Amino acid sequence: MNLYDQLAQFIADNKLFTDKKIALLKGEMRAAFDRLEEFKDKQKVIDELLGVTNGSNQGLQALNSIGLGTSNQRLKSGNTMTNGVTLINESVTGLYSTRTTYN
Repeated sequence: MNLYDQLAQFIADNKLFTDKKIALLKGEMRAAFDRLEEFKDKQKVIDELLGVTNGSNQGLQALNSIGLGTSNQRLKSGNTMTNGVTLINESVTGLYSTRTTYN
């Protein structure tokens, strides 16, 4: 429970979820996590919370199982795009890339 609380606090302090979702994380989801009986289920939740701290918000099945719905798993970001921004998407192999400029 201590590790769950530390990760939830990190997510809250860094505003990785919206305030509403942070309340859910520290309330209903914490209680559901505490009720999990299998160690492997708890480990999956902790692994996904660690992933969230690293910016991952895809495939959060374990967090969904304790109360985070698909509409609730959007991460909050302070990044904004302004005019003149160019996004570069590069393939894994580096053989091709695409550039998109926003004005």
